[in-house]
Amino acid sequence: MEAAEFPDLLRAGTIGAASLCVATIPLDVVRHAVQAAISSKRPHPGLTEAFRAAASPPSGFFRGLVPALFCSAAGPAAFLLGYEVQRGSKEVLEAGLVAKAVQVAVVQPFDFFRTSWQAALLLPETRASHLLRGPWEVITTDGPRSLWRGLIPTLLRDAFAAGTFWSSYMYLNQVMLNDSSMEDVLRSAVHSGLARIQDLRSNFCSKPSLGWPAYRPAGASAMAPAEWICDLCQEVLLDPVTLPCCGESFCKTCLQQWTVVKLDDGAPRARCPSGCGKQIDYRLPSVSKLLRSWLEAEHASELAERRRDIRDQELEESIAGGFGLWQEVAASRDLFVGENLAVAFGTSGIVLARHEEGRVKVKFDFFLWGISGVFNVNPDELLPQLPGTFGVSIGQRVLASQDLIVASAVRVPFATLGTVVGPSSLPDRITVCFDTVTEGQNRLDVQAFEILPSTELIGGFKVGQRVSAVENILLEGVVLVPPGSVGTVLSQYSDTRLTVMFEGRLDGRSEAVNLVPTAITGINPS
Repeated sequence: MEAAEFPDLLRAGTIGAASLCVATIPLDVVRHAVQAAISSKRPHPGLTEAFRAAASPPSGFFRGLVPALFCSAAGPAAFLLGYEVQRGSKEVLEAGLVAKAVQVAVVQPFDFFRTSWQAALLLPETRASHLLRGPWEVITTDGPRSLWRGLIPTLLRDAFAAGTFWSSYMYLNQVMLNDSSMEDVLRSAVHSGLARIQDLRSNFCSKPSLGWPAYRPAGASAMAPAEWICDLCQEVLLDPVTLPCCGESFCKTCLQQWTVVKLDDGAPRARCPSGCGKQIDYRLPSVSKLLRSWLEAEHASELAERRRDIRDQELEESIAGGFGLWQEVAASRDLFVGENLAVAFGTSGIVLARHEEGRVKVKFDFFLWGISGVFNVNPDELLPQLPGTFGVSIGQRVLASQDLIVASAVRVPFATLGTVVGPSSLPDRITVCFDTVTEGQNRLDVQAFEILPSTELIGGFKVGQRVSAVENILLEGVVLVPPGSVGTVLSQYSDTRLTVMFEGRLDGRSEAVNLVPTAITGINPS
């Protein structure tokens, strides 16, 4: 049992025991009342008489409910703690017997009062008063040890029953499931219990449904190795994503919805669901191709069905403006909350979900107001983000990588700064608003290679900066550019080299040179 599973198992055991206690306590009342009322001087009471006596008043069916609930709460905790303490040093069977003995000893006082109070139902008042005493009266008159009356027979009964169950189960498991170890079977039981807990959470959660994959007890999932099971949905991993913080893998859709829930709770970022405590980026890592191929080979039909379910649900929950879940977007203008600027134009974000009244829920990367960066915006306040192949994004500062010519005239000189406005109406083009132009409108539709991101290059240089050579620039031992030659930085060629166009090469050719930053120095403008 992993440390992260213990609280879930404890909650599952407590909830299950308490629910069963409330549902069956009327039968316990009748059973204990009939057993205690046997006497040679009066006829044996029937079930009808016992039910009638318990129903007057109806609350009589719940005699001893309080100590019974204490048994339900303390029993699972005592057993699980006892089992965890013993498991590392003892075999499974021995650890289970010790844990059962601990559980019996812990709940015996509560079981004593429950049985006594229920048994007094059909007895005469003179005999019933002795059984209806409260805890303090019993302790002061009979002593604390009286609370454990009948412990030895109860211990022998429960320990024998538990030993018989565990030994029979382990034997049948070995005979019938030779291909599965005991640990795998227990893990499968744990996963099933955790899935039931998730169902309870979803049923009682006050938030609307966010598209968690529904739990379906499938045979394929139950028999899959534990490493192939997502701890969030308890099914075989669908489009597995491995988190770098702890190496655990989850379904991509499960991690996305986990992120939405945490952002809705006001957290700026979700933390890893495995319990390592690290924050995770809402832009998740790529799907593990190797793990996905293994899973597809073993569980193709199940995964295909789940993908169809997810697609059908997305179609039913269409988002205003034609946007899709987890689509990259950007703010089409400055966004205000009241008089406060919340999100600046061009800020990138991701669509999280649809919102009521035709709005879209978006998580923005940067925000000037609020604590989480999640805003419900109108569709016209968003733009689809540019494809990654363009190399730039909406709102990003760029510069012209060359002279931009319109109608045989230079409209935008090389290295002129501008801002990406958005996608162009023309295919494969980007609309850029340049700071200055020689004539006409500042907005131009350009191709991706005609602009560069406006960033500092290696060595601290910038595109368009004037530089001079500080040493001989050689090509195969031949000097191309002598020291002192003046040139212009065109771009960054690689992680270690720049591309520079010098005004005079000794070989007479007008081609740029790729060189290391230490071979040049910047020229201060006069």
